[in-house]
Amino acid sequence: MTCAVPASPVRFWERRAMGLLAAAAALTLAVVLWGAPGWALAQEAPSQPMALSLAEAVDLALAYDLEHAIARLQWENARIDSRIAQASGPVSAYDRLVQERQERRAENDYRSARRALVINVFRDYLDLKQAQRQVEIARRELEIARQQLAIVREMVRIGERQAQEELREENRVAGLELSLETAERNMESRRRALLQRLGLPEETRLELVDEPEPVPWTWDLAQTLAYAEDNAFAAWERRANLRIAAMDLEALRVQDPAPLQLEKAENEYRIAQMSAEQAARSFQNSVQTAYYTLSDAARRLETAKVDYELAVGAHDVARRRYDAGLTTDLDWAQAELDLLNAQQSHYDAVYTYVLARLELLSLIGHPLDLGEDPAQ
Repeated sequence: MTCAVPASPVRFWERRAMGLLAAAAALTLAVVLWGAPGWALAQEAPSQPMALSLAEAVDLALAYDLEHAIARLQWENARIDSRIAQASGPVSAYDRLVQERQERRAENDYRSARRALVINVFRDYLDLKQAQRQVEIARRELEIARQQLAIVREMVRIGERQAQEELREENRVAGLELSLETAERNMESRRRALLQRLGLPEETRLELVDEPEPVPWTWDLAQTLAYAEDNAFAAWERRANLRIAAMDLEALRVQDPAPLQLEKAENEYRIAQMSAEQAARSFQNSVQTAYYTLSDAARRLETAKVDYELAVGAHDVARRRYDAGLTTDLDWAQAELDLLNAQQSHYDAVYTYVLARLELLSLIGHPLDLGEDPAQ
């Protein structure tokens, strides 16, 4: 899957998302224009599902979400404040650094809100795909269990099985019926969550057409930490706060303050140094945790890939045996169910890896592989 976007992305995202929103709103507009008879006719004809890729889902979410839009305006205001201050006359190094910190905080708030939105869209999209697969698995399990129950009932009738075995099978079918109902409710809940995230009407039917590709992580831990230290806002702000504290102390010293006042200021600077060190350790631990989470997800993905390949091989053998008349319809149905379960496990490992990678990218201040943040 390729999620790149063209240059000048801000307006592109807006134009593309507005087009998608217009298409999604067409049914609602038709209700207003047609009136009741037209709406009744629309109800009779099943609506076509809306094919939705991950990139299009991100487009819609960016067009609909207000939090990141507010953060962007606040960042623009911070940049305006900096320009006003610079136009008012000479600015000291201290004031320039304070203004830069304020502006970069606002920029980070915007980027953080945008990246969090993108990750949440990915999560909602992939959760719905897995929920849809789980419904299919639950439905197949119930169909097989009902066939097995029919067989057991017939064998009980002819005296080959005991009545307790029929009761056991009936109880298993009832449990699988409940599992199917739970899976369907979960799928509907996931569907509504995604629609709400994208600002689409609740009656919209979606066809999720994308499968993300697990891009390998090629950096080791040292390289990841080095990148985070150079690019993450948290690391920059920690250094800026320490420089500001040092400048405050130096400004006080040149004023020849009272001894107790100077001692207090020096203590405050030492507190700032220790706070910076504490923040550095905490940030490093966060990066390490995210890195090892991704590494674990990569190992699980490799295992799931092997398991899936083995399941495909077993399914091919089962197909040949079934085609040759060596197995029953029930055996073939079970083989197909086994393959579906293997697919579900494989996709679960893929999605876990993809989301872990996005979380790490966001933490270290790296682009999310979506044409980079349209922030310039």
